[in-house]
Amino acid sequence: MYHKAFERTVLLSIIISSLCLAVEDPADAVNKDATVCAALKSTPCGELSKGLGGVSPFCCSEDKTTKKLVLEIMDLLFLAIFSFEMGFKLIGLGVSYKNANSYFRSVWNCMDGFIVASAWYFTYGSLLLRFAHFLNYVSPCC
Repeated sequence: MYHKAFERTVLLSIIISSLCLAVEDPADAVNKDATVCAALKSTPCGELSKGLGGVSPFCCSEDKTTKKLVLEIMDLLFLAIFSFEMGFKLIGLGVSYKNANSYFRSVWNCMDGFIVASAWYFTYGSLLLRFAHFLNYVSPCC
């Protein structure tokens, strides 16, 4: 699973993903505008700001800048790319620990797998937990 074009594509994706992280502004994620927070009091998110005098750093404005939207789309794109990379390596290298070249024998692959799994959890964690909870109800009991 060491093809030159594959490795270069993944490395380029890592570099571009890192640049996107560098461009991202944490202040964009938090809306501190009191007028927007006041307008959001009628929404479920606005309920969070009631205990803080109507102004909360956690107000969720539906107003997304183009930059933030592009970065969110890029984030999902890179999650897909790195997930495919992990899947291809799992298939190509194998998962058996008995094999000297298996996926889990490399510390770097283990770290990559942990990062991809964490990204999936933090991106879709609540959805996955709700789905697992649903499966718990519909699964046949033995």
